[in-house]
Amino acid sequence: MPNRLRYLRTVFMSFWFAGLCMTAAVAAAANDGGGDVFDASTIRDIWIEIPGLSWTSIDDEALTACEPHNRSYYPGMIRIGTADFPGSGVRIKGGCGSSRTLEDKAAFKANLAWNDPNVPGCPQERTYGGLKKFTFNNQVEDASFTHERIGYDFFQKLGVPVPRVAPVQVHVNKQLWGLYLNIETIDRLFLARHFDNSEGMLYEADYGCDIGEESCFEPKFDTDECDQPPAGDPTDMTPLQGLNARLAQIPDGEFYPAITQIIDFDTYLKMWAAAVVMGYWDGYPNDANNYRIYHNPSDDRWTAIPTGIDQLFENNVDPFNPTGLLSIRCLAEVACKTAFRQILSDVIDRFEASDYPTMARKIERQIDQAVTVDPRKEVSVTEWHAAVNDTIAYMRRRPGELRELLASPETKMPEKDFYSHVFTDPNGVSFVFVTWIASASGAEAQQKWLTAKGNFSGLSAQANAYQSTGSSPAGKKVGTVTIDFEDCTTAEFQFAPDDDSLVAQSRMMPVDPSTWKYCE
Repeated sequence: MPNRLRYLRTVFMSFWFAGLCMTAAVAAAANDGGGDVFDASTIRDIWIEIPGLSWTSIDDEALTACEPHNRSYYPGMIRIGTADFPGSGVRIKGGCGSSRTLEDKAAFKANLAWNDPNVPGCPQERTYGGLKKFTFNNQVEDASFTHERIGYDFFQKLGVPVPRVAPVQVHVNKQLWGLYLNIETIDRLFLARHFDNSEGMLYEADYGCDIGEESCFEPKFDTDECDQPPAGDPTDMTPLQGLNARLAQIPDGEFYPAITQIIDFDTYLKMWAAAVVMGYWDGYPNDANNYRIYHNPSDDRWTAIPTGIDQLFENNVDPFNPTGLLSIRCLAEVACKTAFRQILSDVIDRFEASDYPTMARKIERQIDQAVTVDPRKEVSVTEWHAAVNDTIAYMRRRPGELRELLASPETKMPEKDFYSHVFTDPNGVSFVFVTWIASASGAEAQQKWLTAKGNFSGLSAQANAYQSTGSSPAGKKVGTVTIDFEDCTTAEFQFAPDDDSLVAQSRMMPVDPSTWKYCE
C-alpha cells in the first residue's frame, strides 16, 4: 500500500475509533439518571418496604461511635415513581452524629441490583434512570434543611466534583418517615460525569484519616462476583500506596508546584477555599473526615471529593489553620500560600455573586409543607425557620469577614513545624489530631512529617504516631504521643519514638480555644 494511502487509512481509523468512543460517552451521559431523579424543583415520594427479619437486622446496625464501621444490606423493596424493585438491598446509614435507629429518623441506602447472598446466582441488572444505588440523608444535623443543597451547588459551580441532590419524602412500610435528601451515589457512573476516565480507584477516608495515610482508607470498588469491575486500576491498596510514595518524595520547600503533578491541586484549592467560605469545619482539610479521593488513570493525578456537608454556615473556619497535611504543607511555602490566597479571594467573590440567601428562601418556601408534616424531624417549625434565618445571616456576613481577614496583617500560625487540633464530636467524644516535624538521625538523617490521633480521657490523651506522608506501605507506627493539659489553652506534648532514628520531643502545645471547649 502506498505510504499516502496508508497514512489516510490510519487517519480514517483514528477518527472512526474516536467516533465510537464519543458515541459511547454520549450514550453513557444520556443514561446517567440526571433527569427527574435529581430534579430539585419538585419533591418526589420514595417508598421503602422493610420486612420484619430485615427490620431487626438493620436496626441492630443503626447506631455507631466515631470509628470505622461496616453495615450490610438486607432484603427489602423500593418504589420510585411507579416502578417497584422487590428484592432490593436496604441498609441504614449515618456516622457518629447522624446515625439513628428505625424508631427515629434513620437515613437509608438502597441498592436495586443487590446480590442477596442467600439467593443462588446473580440478580437481574436493574436500574432506575441508569442508577443502581440511592442514598437518602436524614438531614438531622442541619436544622435549616438547606445546607447540603446550597453547599453542593456551590462546589459544583467551582468545578469541584460533588453529588447531585434533590428533596424527597420517604415512606417506610406505608408510613411517612419525613423529608430527606436524595444524594447521588459516588460510583463509576458519577465518575464518568466528572472525569475523562472512570476506570480509576476510589477510596473513602475513615474518621481522622489524612491524605498520605493508608490503613484508614477503605477501597470503594471491592466488588463481589456479581459486580465485577471493568479493566482499570486494581481494586486493592496498590494505587493508594503509589500516591503515598510520591508524596513522600516531595522534600520540604519543594511542595509547590511539585504537588500539581500528583493532585489536581487547582480543584483542591477551590474546594479548600469554598470550605472556608461556607464554614465547612467537618470535612477535609479543616477536619480529616467526610471525603473521598479518586485516581484518574489518564493523567495519573488524584482528586478529593467532599461528602457529608450538612454542617455548614454555622462556625467560622480559619483559612490559615487547617488540619489536612496537604494544606499545612501548602501554607508552609510562599508560592503555594499566595496561590491559595488568590483563589480564596476569587471564591469569596463567586459566593457573594451567587446570591445564596435568595436560594435559601426559595428552598424554605418549597419545603415548608414537607417540614411541617415531617413526623420525625428533630426541630420545631419555629426552630427550622430560625435556622434558615441564621444560615442566611451567616452567608451575608461571611464574605466581608474574610475580605477583612485577607486585607489585614496575617495572623501567625503556631510554630512552623507543629500544628494541633482538638475538638469534641456531637456525641461528646473528644479527639486530638497533631501534625509535626520530627528530626531523624543516622542513615535516614532528614526531617519527617508525623501525625498522631486519638481520644481524650479526662485531661490526657495517648495516641500512636505515624509517618504522615505514607512512605511506609503498611502505615508503620513510629512511636507514641502523650498529651496532658496544663490549662484551657496549653498542653504538654511528648513524643516517644519506637527506635533511635527519630528524636524524642517534649514541648508545650498551643491549643486553639475555638476548637477545644474544655473550660466551658
